[in-house]
Amino acid sequence: MNQSPQMSKMLGAEAGVSGKAELVRRQAKMKKGERRIHKHEHHGAAPIREEGRDRIEVHVAGVCLRAVNGRWKLLAAKRTRKRSLFPGKWECGGGQVRRGEDFIAALKRQMFEEFGLDIHPLYPIETYAIPIPQPPRLIPGVRYLCVANAGRVRLNKKEHTLPTAGSKFQSRSLTGSGG
Repeated sequence: MNQSPQMSKMLGAEAGVSGKAELVRRQAKMKKGERRIHKHEHHGAAPIREEGRDRIEVHVAGVCLRAVNGRWKLLAAKRTRKRSLFPGKWECGGGQVRRGEDFIAALKRQMFEEFGLDIHPLYPIETYAIPIPQPPRLIPGVRYLCVANAGRVRLNKKEHTLPTAGSKFQSRSLTGSGG
């Protein structure tokens, strides 16, 4: 049985030894009690959920649209320069999921806190990860397509710059734009 060098490496086989032969050799070692512990095996010491040691931060975000005069418009706002992540960048809104919240409840809360709007999440459109430099880690998230209910946008001044021409539902049409 011929296999690629990558497959041989994955199986831990030496060059020229088939994957099947390597598996037979490993099984024989295990029968003799010479079990090699894989570096990813837990040895009974890996934390489990109930221990609370492996807590992560998870985010949710929304891409909110609203029909205005027969055209779909996108909600976007510019982050303040004081924000630790992505200061001065444009975003569509979202944030951290709190303990006890599901994605929908967290998204509705976040959009109300940031924009003063009630929204209706339609469905998830993608997952994403936010890279954090110090300490190096990723914050996973889920982005939803949403429809914003009627109402005036009221920005949270701690999170977004004061209202400008851009801090509202954008006037560009989303139909037929090709990107």
